[in-house]
Amino acid sequence: MKKFLPISLFMIIPGAICAQESVAPTILSEIFAQKVSPNGKYIMAQDFTASAILYDMENGKQLLYEAYYPGNGNCVSNNGIMVGQDMATQLGSIMVNGTASVPRVLNGQYQSTLDAITPDGSRACGWIQNTRSGLLQIPFYCDIDENGNALEPEALPFPPKDLLGDTPQFATATYISDDGKTIAGIVRDGTGFISYPIVYTQDEKGDWSYVCPSEPLFNPEHLEIPSYPDYEDLCLPDPPKITDYMSEEMKKEWEAAMAEYEATGDEYLDPWTHVEDYTGELGYEEYTEDSLEYYKEANKLLSEAIDEYWKKMAKISKYARFAPNMALSPDGKTLMAALGISDDEYLSDESTGYITYKFDLSSGEYSEIISEYDTLIPTQVMDDGTFVAIGAPNSLLAYRSYIVLPGTTEFISFDQYIEDTNPQYLSWVNNNLDFFGSGVVSGILSFSKDMSVIVGGLLFNEMMSYVITDANAGMEKIMLPESEIYKIYNLSGIPVLSTKDKTEITHLPKGIYIINGKKIKL
Repeated sequence: MKKFLPISLFMIIPGAICAQESVAPTILSEIFAQKVSPNGKYIMAQDFTASAILYDMENGKQLLYEAYYPGNGNCVSNNGIMVGQDMATQLGSIMVNGTASVPRVLNGQYQSTLDAITPDGSRACGWIQNTRSGLLQIPFYCDIDENGNALEPEALPFPPKDLLGDTPQFATATYISDDGKTIAGIVRDGTGFISYPIVYTQDEKGDWSYVCPSEPLFNPEHLEIPSYPDYEDLCLPDPPKITDYMSEEMKKEWEAAMAEYEATGDEYLDPWTHVEDYTGELGYEEYTEDSLEYYKEANKLLSEAIDEYWKKMAKISKYARFAPNMALSPDGKTLMAALGISDDEYLSDESTGYITYKFDLSSGEYSEIISEYDTLIPTQVMDDGTFVAIGAPNSLLAYRSYIVLPGTTEFISFDQYIEDTNPQYLSWVNNNLDFFGSGVVSGILSFSKDMSVIVGGLLFNEMMSYVITDANAGMEKIMLPESEIYKIYNLSGIPVLSTKDKTEITHLPKGIYIINGKKIKL
């Protein structure tokens, strides 16, 4: 592994970083950065104890929230509020101004968490342990006042039945839009093997509703959902009865003894404790042998039926096993999710690969992102359609992030993205993020909302993070010279427009294009 200069915790080189200034990329030592606030000012990270850390990039100060977990979603706001969970009590917590506390409204709960917060810090969401029957975890949101105090939590609506018709194990609320009116999470079904996205939305009247955007993918072959098999479903003959191995006289005595035992409940009167008195030693041995043979065959048939059950369930739920990590756009209009795929013919919770799906929450439409990569999981999506995905753990792409630009479906590597947007930083990326000579390892990427700040977190034998600012530096503005014709291509070299009217170019989706041989960001 490439060695880095020994840098004390949070010491920055060459100086404090400001989101509005372009400075050289910077290494942050001994921390694992995971999120950057939408305005690019704050980094959420963890140290070796997994405690939450908030780093202010404008003044170089850091706040350590010892024994607190950061939330799993977009958990840091523009004003430096983080949400998460208290390690000791496992209750949802708010971390602000160096003080972490469990809100009073969550103190009475058995278990809870806060996973996401709006950029202005006014609303958070998470889940609360359910102490009644039904779901184990209930999704909720709560508003936060100007003093950082959480107000009364409000439960979000959730499906009483999962896609298989059973009670779900739980539903979560992990990601929140900028206005706080769209929240995304997952539903885990009753079997524990199936997870799929759920999106909650609040209308103008303040009422909440939900939709499971991947539901149209469920049960593509329209198979009948089977019941879990048991012995009664096998239509087997009756098992051997002990009375079949008794004489008529002993059978009457057995039945009388059993009646007395059942009437009194006295264990000393249980005839089974001396059953050979009624069958004789040879009769009882014959009964035992016949019973073993019967249940051996019955268990074989039951095992075969259970195998068929799980095979059918695998076909039914082929498109309903999504990774819990997803990405919700700031405007709440786009959800990116990774569908787990498996080579196993049985239903299981292990995925050998992933397919990326894009859900347009405004229209209800969805599409599969066709790619050569089958182990990527989305981590962030922008309003313009740009999204980031990271290689699944234990895959060949682990610790590597890829980016898809607006108007394309091609995943480009992090170093390719830097070359297209910040070529002056490419040598730094190649020199500092090429581990074992196997290419650039970007780690978990997090972009500020305008993509001017990039934060990467790496976790190998040691923790290391980095910051790259002004990610659009070096890109030409939309100042095109006059030309008889403008030929526009995407970064894959595919033509997207050929026009004599320069104004038509401004109607293209935002992104990076090659216009008359030059890379230009629209």
